[in-house]
Amino acid sequence: MRPQRLFRICFASLGLLLGTAARGELVFESTELVLKPRPGERKLTGEFYFTNRGEAPVTLTEVSSGCSCTVPEAAEGAVAPGARGVVPVTYSPGSRQGRQIQPVTVVTSDGKTYELRVVADLPVRVTIAPRLLVFSGPAPEPRDVTLTYSADTPVTLLEVISRPPAFVVEGTPALEGDELKIRFRYAGEAADDVRATARVRVRDAAGVEHTDVLYLRHAP
Repeated sequence: MRPQRLFRICFASLGLLLGTAARGELVFESTELVLKPRPGERKLTGEFYFTNRGEAPVTLTEVSSGCSCTVPEAAEGAVAPGARGVVPVTYSPGSRQGRQIQPVTVVTSDGKTYELRVVADLPVRVTIAPRLLVFSGPAPEPRDVTLTYSADTPVTLLEVISRPPAFVVEGTPALEGDELKIRFRYAGEAADDVRATARVRVRDAAGVEHTDVLYLRHAP
C-alpha cells in the first residue's frame, strides 16, 4: 500500500474516532416540578432528579431561570456515567396568585441544553371587582370597587394610592370581614381623557405586605 493512501486511511479513522467520542446524556425523571404551598408558606422548595445515561462524565456549567423568584442550583462536580444528580429549586411566590410557570435552563459541559419548568399552584389571595372603573361625562358619579380576600386573613389596610392623582378616595375605605370596599371619585378636568392605576397596599395575617392593582379611566 502506498504511503499516501495509508495516510488518508489513518486520517479518516482518526476523524471517525473523534466524531464518536463518548459524551454524557442527562435523562430527567420529570422536566416539570409542581409546587403547592401550605398555608402561610413563603418559600417553596423542590428538586429535579436526573441520571447520566451517557458514556462520559458531565458537569452542569449553568443553571438559570427567567425570574428572580425562582432560584435553581447546579449539582456540584462531575456526574459519572450511570450516576444520579439533582437540581434543587427554591421558589418565592411573593404576591403572586393562581398558577405560575417559570422556566429553568440547564447547560452542561458538553454544550447540551435542557429545558425544565417549575409550576406553582398558588391560592387565589384576592379578587377585585371590578378591576376597571370607568367614569364618563363632565360630572360622573363616584364608583365603588370591592376587594375580597380569601387567604391569610384578616388583612390590614395600609394605604391607597392613585397615579396620576386625578382620582381620589372618597370617604374612608370600609373593611368588613374579608371584604374591602373603596369608593373613588374623579377630580380631574371634565374634558380630559385620563387613565390611572390605583395601588392598594395591605398587610396579611402573617405580617406580609401585598400591593394589589386596579385601573381607573375618565372618558369625556
